[in-house]
Amino acid sequence: MCELHFAEKVIIKYDEFVINGNTERIMRERFKLKDGAIPTIFPNYPSYLNETTKTRKSPLKRKLEVKVSN
Repeated sequence: MCELHFAEKVIIKYDEFVINGNTERIMRERFKLKDGAIPTIFPNYPSYLNETTKTRKSPLKRKLEVKVSN
């Protein structure tokens, strides 16, 4: 696996275990992909081929902006 082509959110780097009520994280020797992971990062390719992360404002903020602009 080449982590250069996958977003961080689809790469499993740690295993988590609950031991006596404490959560322990252990670094994996070999990283693993989540089920259904597909490559979304393509360096040196046009930006439209790469995954884009769009953030939306919360519904409350959008509603307040509409009221202010009216």
